[in-house]
Amino acid sequence: MDEVVFRASETIDSLQHHLRVAADEGKAAIVSTSGKLSDVFVQALNNDRYLEIKDGVIRYFTLLFLYANDIQEYIVERCNAAYLYEKISWIFTSNATKRDVLIGGTGIIVGFAIGYYTSRVYYPSKQYLGRCMQAVQCLRYSGFVSATVVDDAIGPTSCESNQVLIDVKACSLNKIDKEICHGYGSRIRGFLIKNFKYYQDELPVTLGRDCAGIIVEIGRNVTRFEVGDTVWATTPFWSPGTMSKYVALPERHVGKMPPDLGFESATSIPFCGGIALDALKSVDLNVLNAEGKTVFVHGGCSAVGCLVVQILNYWGAKVTVSCYKRAVPVARALQVNDIIPLTSYRGEDAVVKSNNAHLLKKELDLHEKFWAIIVTVPCEMDLSELKTYCKDGGNVILTLPQPILSDRYGFLLNKLYGFYIQLRAFIQKCSNEGLKDYGETHICYEELDRLSQYIENGVIQSVVDRVYQPYEIDQALTHIQTLDAIGSTVITFR
Repeated sequence: MDEVVFRASETIDSLQHHLRVAADEGKAAIVSTSGKLSDVFVQALNNDRYLEIKDGVIRYFTLLFLYANDIQEYIVERCNAAYLYEKISWIFTSNATKRDVLIGGTGIIVGFAIGYYTSRVYYPSKQYLGRCMQAVQCLRYSGFVSATVVDDAIGPTSCESNQVLIDVKACSLNKIDKEICHGYGSRIRGFLIKNFKYYQDELPVTLGRDCAGIIVEIGRNVTRFEVGDTVWATTPFWSPGTMSKYVALPERHVGKMPPDLGFESATSIPFCGGIALDALKSVDLNVLNAEGKTVFVHGGCSAVGCLVVQILNYWGAKVTVSCYKRAVPVARALQVNDIIPLTSYRGEDAVVKSNNAHLLKKELDLHEKFWAIIVTVPCEMDLSELKTYCKDGGNVILTLPQPILSDRYGFLLNKLYGFYIQLRAFIQKCSNEGLKDYGETHICYEELDRLSQYIENGVIQSVVDRVYQPYEIDQALTHIQTLDAIGSTVITFR
């Protein structure tokens, strides 16, 4: 009995905590956006189109009142009810009564209403017949075993005014795709996809967070691209993915692909490169202050780690990396200052993990304390332990997908959070600010152009481990989960 009471009290405390968090976030959002909402309404009321419609409505009702008597007289004189009944009766049968006509007319109206409602329920407007295409999709949130290639997935037939339609040639597969298969961000994804009316439902969700390909169509408001441009692109975790033959993406998520770079090589950089730049910004490192500073990158040969190391080398930092033994030659090619080789393992091998943790501690004890530590793969040491190897003011940054609190919300909190998300997204959309704070901080064409410049200047090079076909998605997902994976894993549609 005591245990039941204890469990119940724990549940109540957790619910109270989540309610407080949701209430605080909602209050802060309402306070911070009330001014913007007011500006939006003021701008709408002063809009020329609104004023034109308002004047038209006023003129219409003025004329209606002026000619009300004339209209009434016309109806009385011209519309003979007996004559109308006679014609309707003649259409159906010469023996029809008023009751028959009434029942028939009611049946027509009711039948039309039922048919229209049925078509809206079973064939909603957003489920139109688009082009059928090949795509790699997660059919349900039950792990990566639910990921499969679909040859008749419904794709976009055109793009919106601010979008470009891309013929995808290659996509990279990232660890976040595995998390998405387990339901990562499902609540936010459901709310935002519904609010912004994407061409597909929440499920099945297309995998892939970046791609490289050729533009085949542009929206009327697109100014930076032309049909035929070779581009690369990236997209946040909650939006429809890019691992399909065609994808429509907002112009702000697309950049021109560096010349003389193949599609498979190009697609290994956009999503991971954005994460790398964001991580370096989080630890306050840049081209002006990084020279001579010591940085430890755990997982220096992962997809993100390879890019972090190359940028830090260009900035003049002293980089130490840890990597598993298969990746040691790659780490040497990246010209790091020191390498800590670890032993790879399968599953939950406690012995090997303990040995790796012991080796990490032993090697880190021999180094001076670091300005920053960047973790790009799961670490055998606790983060609190890693923090002790940082200098005063230094920080430990994780580039792995972090848990989202809303994924664990119950029914009540889910409804409250959904209202908060949609209200905030609506205000941001009306104010033309675009979405914020939903995993888009580093997903923009400015960062893509910056990465493109680094490639053209020879600062960074792509590191592609393996290239798979779409039907090999099972092997590809299995590969990225192993500790022996190096750089990026790519799915090609060519």
